[in-house]
Amino acid sequence: MTGDAAIQIGTAMFLSRGTLCGGTALRSRMVCARANGMRAARKVSSTAHGKARASRVAYAVKCVSIMKRILVCLDASPRAPFVLATAVDLAGRIGARLCLLRAVGLPPEIDQEVLARTASDVIETMMTKAKFELETLAKAHSLIEIEGLHVHVGTPWDTICREATSLDCDLVMLGSHGYSGFDRILGTTAAKVVNHCDRSVFVVRPLPARRS
Repeated sequence: MTGDAAIQIGTAMFLSRGTLCGGTALRSRMVCARANGMRAARKVSSTAHGKARASRVAYAVKCVSIMKRILVCLDASPRAPFVLATAVDLAGRIGARLCLLRAVGLPPEIDQEVLARTASDVIETMMTKAKFELETLAKAHSLIEIEGLHVHVGTPWDTICREATSLDCDLVMLGSHGYSGFDRILGTTAAKVVNHCDRSVFVVRPLPARRS
C-alpha cells in the first residue's frame, strides 16, 4: 500500500468516525429534546386538566348554592331515613329549606270492587298513616328548617313532578330504586322523575359496602 493510499484510508476512517459520533450526538440531543417536550406537554396538560376540573367544581358549587328549597321524596322503604339524612346534610351546607313529600299510590293488588265501595276510607287511612310516618322522620331532624309535610294520592313519579313545580322547588331528592313489584315492571320512580321533571334531580344511592 502506498503512502497516499494509507493517508486516504485513514482520512476516510476519521471522517467516518466523526460523522458517526456527530450523528449519535445529534440523535441523543433530539431524544433529550423530545423527552423534555413530552414532559412539558404533560405538565401543561395536567395543569389544564386541573383548571378544568376546578372550574367544573366551582360551577357545581355555584349551582347548588342557589338552591334554597329542596323537595325530599320519601316512601315507606327502609331507605327513607337515609334519603332524608342526605337531604338534611346538603340543606345544612347550602342553607336550604326542605319540603317533605309522600306520594300515596294504591297497590294494584287491591280488589277494585272493594275499593269502589270503600275508596274514601282506604285513602283517608293511607294518607293519615303516611303523614304520621313523615312527621316521625322529621322529628329526628329538628335543627333543619322543614317548610311543610305534603301527602298526596297519585302515581308517585307524576305526583313528584307536579309538586316540584307547584312548590317552586329548586331541587328534587329521592331514592335510587323503586321498591314495589309494580315499580319494577313499569320502571323505577327515580328514572321517570329524572326523565319528566323540569327541576334538577338528586338521586340518592345507598352507600357501597366497605371492604374490611
